[in-house]
Amino acid sequence: MMTITSNSVSMTGDTARQFARLLLAMRQMGRGLIMQPGGSYVSADGSPLPSEEQISAALAAAEQSRLRARLPGITARQLRLWLHGAGLLEQIPALIAALPEPQRTTAQIEWEFSSDYQRDHPLVTQLGAALGMTSADMDLAWKQAAGL
Repeated sequence: MMTITSNSVSMTGDTARQFARLLLAMRQMGRGLIMQPGGSYVSADGSPLPSEEQISAALAAAEQSRLRARLPGITARQLRLWLHGAGLLEQIPALIAALPEPQRTTAQIEWEFSSDYQRDHPLVTQLGAALGMTSADMDLAWKQAAGL
Protein backbone atom coordinates (compact mmCIF):
# COMPACT_ATOMS: atom_id res chain seq x y z
CA MET A 1 0.00 0.00 0.00
CA MET A 2 1.32 3.42 -0.95
CA THR A 3 1.25 6.23 1.62
CA ILE A 4 2.16 9.86 1.04
CA THR A 5 2.38 12.34 3.89
CA SER A 6 2.86 16.09 3.51
CA ASN A 7 1.61 19.17 5.34
CA SER A 8 0.14 16.91 8.03
CA VAL A 9 -2.03 15.23 5.38
CA SER A 10 -1.73 11.52 4.72
CA MET A 11 -2.93 9.77 1.57
CA THR A 12 -3.09 6.05 1.01
CA GLY A 13 -4.10 3.63 -1.72
CA ASP A 14 -5.55 4.94 -4.97
CA THR A 15 -5.51 8.56 -3.79
CA ALA A 16 -1.78 8.35 -3.08
CA ARG A 17 -1.12 6.65 -6.44
CA GLN A 18 -3.10 9.32 -8.32
CA PHE A 19 -1.21 12.08 -6.52
CA ALA A 20 2.17 10.44 -7.23
CA ARG A 21 1.23 9.98 -10.90
CA LEU A 22 0.20 13.63 -11.21
CA LEU A 23 3.34 14.77 -9.39
CA LEU A 24 5.60 12.81 -11.78
CA ALA A 25 3.77 14.20 -14.81
CA MET A 26 3.99 17.74 -13.49
CA ARG A 27 7.74 17.35 -12.89
CA GLN A 28 8.17 16.08 -16.47
CA MET A 29 6.36 19.22 -17.64
CA GLY A 30 8.66 21.41 -15.53
CA ARG A 31 5.85 22.36 -13.18
CA GLY A 32 5.32 21.96 -9.46
CA LEU A 33 2.46 20.57 -7.42
CA ILE A 34 1.47 21.75 -3.95
CA MET A 35 -0.49 19.66 -1.48
CA GLN A 36 -2.80 21.83 0.59
CA PRO A 37 -4.13 21.19 4.08
CA GLY A 38 -7.13 18.94 3.78
CA GLY A 39 -5.59 16.83 1.03
CA SER A 40 -6.35 18.85 -2.09
CA TYR A 41 -3.56 19.96 -4.40
CA VAL A 42 -2.94 22.77 -6.84
CA SER A 43 -0.40 23.68 -9.47
CA ALA A 44 2.50 25.63 -7.99
CA ASP A 45 2.27 28.21 -10.80
CA GLY A 46 -1.48 28.74 -10.32
CA SER A 47 -2.40 27.39 -13.76
CA PRO A 48 -4.96 24.61 -14.16
CA LEU A 49 -3.90 21.04 -13.48
CA PRO A 50 -3.14 19.03 -16.64
CA SER A 51 -5.79 16.89 -18.29
CA GLU A 52 -5.61 13.10 -18.21
CA GLU A 53 -4.34 13.18 -21.80
CA GLN A 54 -1.54 15.60 -20.85
CA ILE A 55 -0.64 13.49 -17.80
CA SER A 56 -0.47 10.30 -19.90
CA ALA A 57 1.65 12.02 -22.56
CA ALA A 58 4.07 13.42 -19.97
CA LEU A 59 4.44 10.05 -18.25
CA ALA A 60 5.02 8.32 -21.61
CA ALA A 61 7.68 10.92 -22.49
CA ALA A 62 9.34 10.40 -19.10
CA GLU A 63 9.41 6.64 -19.66
CA GLN A 64 10.88 7.09 -23.16
CA SER A 65 13.56 9.40 -21.75
CA ARG A 66 14.38 6.87 -19.04
CA LEU A 67 14.68 4.04 -21.56
CA ARG A 68 16.67 6.18 -24.00
CA ALA A 69 19.14 7.12 -21.26
CA ARG A 70 19.88 3.40 -20.85
CA LEU A 71 20.84 2.97 -24.51
CA PRO A 72 24.60 2.53 -24.87
CA GLY A 73 26.86 4.85 -26.78
CA ILE A 74 27.87 3.50 -30.16
CA THR A 75 31.04 3.95 -32.18
CA ALA A 76 31.27 5.87 -35.43
CA ARG A 77 31.90 2.51 -37.12
CA GLN A 78 28.69 1.03 -35.71
CA LEU A 79 26.65 4.07 -36.72
CA ARG A 80 28.01 4.15 -40.26
CA LEU A 81 27.59 0.38 -40.72
CA TRP A 82 23.97 0.60 -39.60
CA LEU A 83 23.29 3.61 -41.86
CA HIS A 84 24.93 1.79 -44.79
CA GLY A 85 22.88 -1.35 -44.16
CA ALA A 86 19.71 0.74 -44.06
CA GLY A 87 20.65 2.52 -47.30
CA LEU A 88 20.87 5.88 -45.53
CA LEU A 89 24.61 6.55 -45.30
CA GLU A 90 24.80 8.40 -48.63
CA GLN A 91 22.13 10.91 -47.48
CA ILE A 92 24.06 12.17 -44.45
CA PRO A 93 26.54 14.52 -46.23
CA ALA A 94 23.68 16.23 -48.13
CA LEU A 95 21.64 16.61 -44.95
CA ILE A 96 24.59 18.20 -43.17
CA ALA A 97 25.35 20.45 -46.17
CA ALA A 98 21.74 21.69 -46.10
CA LEU A 99 22.04 22.98 -42.53
CA PRO A 100 22.47 26.73 -42.02
CA GLU A 101 25.69 28.06 -40.55
CA PRO A 102 27.00 27.77 -37.86
CA GLN A 103 25.14 24.44 -37.37
CA ARG A 104 26.54 23.08 -40.64
CA THR A 105 30.17 23.44 -39.62
CA THR A 106 29.49 22.07 -36.15
CA ALA A 107 27.60 19.10 -37.60
CA GLN A 108 30.36 18.46 -40.14
CA ILE A 109 32.97 18.39 -37.38
CA GLU A 110 30.79 16.10 -35.24
CA TRP A 111 30.18 13.75 -38.19
CA GLU A 112 33.78 13.58 -39.37
CA PHE A 113 35.67 13.54 -36.08
CA SER A 114 33.48 12.01 -33.36
CA SER A 115 34.59 8.53 -32.41
CA ASP A 116 31.36 7.70 -30.57
CA TYR A 117 27.76 8.88 -30.45
CA GLN A 118 25.06 9.06 -27.79
CA ARG A 119 21.41 8.46 -28.71
CA ASP A 120 20.27 11.76 -27.21
CA HIS A 121 22.92 13.92 -28.94
CA PRO A 122 21.25 16.84 -30.78
CA LEU A 123 22.92 15.98 -34.11
CA VAL A 124 21.68 12.37 -33.90
CA THR A 125 18.16 13.59 -33.18
CA GLN A 126 18.28 16.19 -35.96
CA LEU A 127 19.63 13.80 -38.60
CA GLY A 128 17.16 11.09 -37.60
CA ALA A 129 14.26 13.52 -38.04
CA ALA A 130 15.67 14.66 -41.40
CA LEU A 131 15.76 11.00 -42.49
CA GLY A 132 12.06 10.71 -41.57
CA MET A 133 12.69 8.47 -38.57
CA THR A 134 10.45 8.59 -35.53
CA SER A 135 11.89 8.50 -32.04
CA ALA A 136 10.89 4.83 -31.79
CA ASP A 137 12.62 4.15 -35.14
CA MET A 138 15.75 5.81 -33.82
CA ASP A 139 15.70 3.78 -30.61
CA LEU A 140 15.39 0.53 -32.56
CA ALA A 141 18.15 1.58 -34.99
CA TRP A 142 20.38 2.45 -32.04
CA LYS A 143 19.90 -0.98 -30.49
CA GLN A 144 20.65 -2.63 -33.81
CA ALA A 145 23.76 -0.50 -34.38
CA ALA A 146 25.01 -1.34 -30.89
CA GLY A 147 25.05 -5.00 -31.94
CA LEU A 148 27.31 -4.42 -34.95
